[in-house]
Amino acid sequence: MLDSLSFKPTADTFLNHFKIAARKPDQVLLEQITKAYSHLPYENLTKIIAHKEHNTLTTRPLRFPPQVWDDFLSKGTGGTCFALTYFLYHILHTSGFISYPVMGHRTYGNNTHCALIVLLDKQAYLVDPGFLLNHPLPLSKLEITRHNQGFNTLEIAWSENIFKVHTVDKLKTKFRYAFSDTPTVWDEFEKHWNDSFSWKGMDDIVITFKKDEKQIYIHRDKLLILSPDGQSNAKLTEADIETLGIDKMIVKKAFSHTM
Repeated sequence: MLDSLSFKPTADTFLNHFKIAARKPDQVLLEQITKAYSHLPYENLTKIIAHKEHNTLTTRPLRFPPQVWDDFLSKGTGGTCFALTYFLYHILHTSGFISYPVMGHRTYGNNTHCALIVLLDKQAYLVDPGFLLNHPLPLSKLEITRHNQGFNTLEIAWSENIFKVHTVDKLKTKFRYAFSDTPTVWDEFEKHWNDSFSWKGMDDIVITFKKDEKQIYIHRDKLLILSPDGQSNAKLTEADIETLGIDKMIVKKAFSHTM
């Protein structure tokens, strides 16, 4: 079903909002779009609320582009990797880019992450809004791709017939996920999206976004801040919630569903 839907009006509104002018699809336009899209945070607040209030045994409350965009404008929310990837696909498609979804495999399970691969001038690029990438990363099976994010460096390497993504900081190298460059058909993407509502840890609050050269990461009631100088850990406070840029009533409602 997903491949038959069109969300061009919503994509056009996004492009107009961020003052991205129409032009031939090229590296500059791709970078403009991914940079603008990084304003949408990764959060599962909206998914938790939808799951608790609108979920049924036969119908999952998938958040399509119009709802993701409207909620971002009115409440400051974003979405999880599925909703963010699907909306970004439609923005890129509207802008004339060729892209397709791929599934990511993490330590706790296969098909538990997703992203897009964009094909441009005979080069494949990874675009991953769920991992807060604000820059398209070229893929190579011959050498490691590195991207300095300020607080850490992201590396993509081809190994054992699959791409593997790691982050590297002053203390450690950490595996994040692996993915194939083979396209995932939309029916399969939709199945994994639906399955994600029953994953273990679905009710654990997660919010993360970039601010200046820092990454803000919230898990349950813990606040982690990554910066070029290191990291800090603290208990999430009411004052912290006020500074997230997300409607505090959404935050509180999601927390109430996890108690």
